[in-house]
Amino acid sequence: MMERSTLIAGEKLMDNYYETIKNIISYCPREVPIVASELHEGQLSHIPQFTYYKSLERLVKRGNIARIGRGVYA
Repeated sequence: MMERSTLIAGEKLMDNYYETIKNIISYCPREVPIVASELHEGQLSHIPQFTYYKSLERLVKRGNIARIGRGVYA
């Protein structure tokens, strides 16, 4: 079983990843679709894949980006 301090540190790290992804996407031109796999393999490869895609789901849910196809966002 993980200790509480480990869980809290993990949550902070995930929040930091989320903010990093949100920040990078905010610099992408609105008229150019975001291909999730290309962005992850390029600038965001240091972020675990599961965390990356979960963060994209959260960005869609919160209205920051829109999903326009499988793995493609705007």
